Amino acid sequence: MEYVIYIFKIILYIFNILIMYKCIKTNKKINKFSFSSIIIISLIMGIYGIICGDLSDRRRYGLFFSNSIYDYIIRNDSIGLYYIYKFLHLFTYNKYFLFFIIPFIYFFITLTIYNKMEEVYPLCILLLGLSNYSTFGYIAFKQCIAVALISLSWSYYLKKDALKCIISMLLAIAFHETALIVIPIYLCLTFISKSGIMRLITYIILALSVFFFKDICMILYKVLNLIPGMGIQMSGYFNSSGELQTSMNYLTIIKGLPIFIITFYAFIKKKALKDKIKNYNKYLILCVFCSISWLLSMHMYWMWRLGMYCYYPIFIFFSQIMHYQYNGQEKRVLIFIEVLLLLFILVRYLIQCYFIYGGIY
Repeated sequence: MEYVIYIFKIILYIFNILIMYKCIKTNKKINKFSFSSIIIISLIMGIYGIICGDLSDRRRYGLFFSNSIYDYIIRNDSIGLYYIYKFLHLFTYNKYFLFFIIPFIYFFITLTIYNKMEEVYPLCILLLGLSNYSTFGYIAFKQCIAVALISLSWSYYLKKDALKCIISMLLAIAFHETALIVIPIYLCLTFISKSGIMRLITYIILALSVFFFKDICMILYKVLNLIPGMGIQMSGYFNSSGELQTSMNYLTIIKGLPIFIITFYAFIKKKALKDKIKNYNKYLILCVFCSISWLLSMHMYWMWRLGMYCYYPIFIFFSQIMHYQYNGQEKRVLIFIEVLLLLFILVRYLIQCYFIYGGIY
C-alpha cells in the first residue's frame, strides 16, 4: 500500500507540471498566465509541499519553525526566511503551513516572471517544470526563494530597470548568500557581452576553473574565512587547510546534460539567430556559466546549485531558439530529447526520494 501511495505522489507531481504547462499552452492569444491561474497553480504546488514528506532540510526547517527557541539560528542564517517565519508565527507554529507557503511563494514568483517577459514561449514553462528548478522549491527553503527572486531580477535587468533589478537581488541575498554570485555575472553581462575577445577570455577562464577548481577553492577559503560566520558554513566542505573533503563524483554531471545540449546548440545556431534573438550573447554566457557549474559538481556536488540562478533565463533562451527554428524535424527531435532527458532525471529523482527515503529531501 505504501508503494502505491509513492507512485501516486510521483504521478501527481508530473500531473501538476502538465497542468501548469497546459494553462499557458491553451492561452496562445496573449501567451500569459491569468492571475487566477497563477493563484490556483501556486496553491496546488503549495499543497503538494504538505504531502511530499518531512526529511533532511525540510525536517530541520520544520523543527526550527515549530520551536521559537531556534529563531536566533534562522535569523543569523537567513534574514529573509526569518521574517517569513515571524509572519507565519502570527497565525501558527504548525510546520505544515511553512511546507505550504514556501512552494506557494516560489511558484507564484515563477509564474509572475513569465508574464513579465516580452519574448517567452510555453516550452520554457514545461522545461522549468520538468527540471530540478521546480523540485528545488520543496527542498531548499532559503535558496529556492533566492533563485526565484534572481530570476525576477533578470526580467528587470532585460528591461534596464536598474532599481527593481537591484532590489530583487538584495532580497535574494537576504534569503541566501550564494545569490551574491549574480553580481559578477551581471557585471560580466553588462560590460563584456558585446566584446568577442572578452567573451572568449571569459569562456576560457570558466573552462579552466574546472581543471583548477581545487586550487581556486583553497584561495577562496582563505578569503571567505575572513567573513564572520562563513568559516562554520564552509567547514562541511573544506578541512582546516582549505582542501575539499568530498571525493570526485563524475556521474553527477550526467544530470547537466539538458543544459549542455542547450549550450552546445546555442553556439551552433549563434550566427543564424543572434540578430533575431535579443541579448543572445548574454543568454549564451549564462548557459556557459550554468554548464560549468554542473561540471564543477563532480568536484563538489552542490556546485550545481549556483547554476540554478541561470535556469529560468536559459529555458527562456531555449524557447526563443526553438521559436525561430524553422526546420520542423530538427526542432521536434531537439525538444523531444530535452523533454525526455529532463523527464528521465525527474522520475529517477522522485523514485529515489520516495522509494528509498520515503519523500522528497
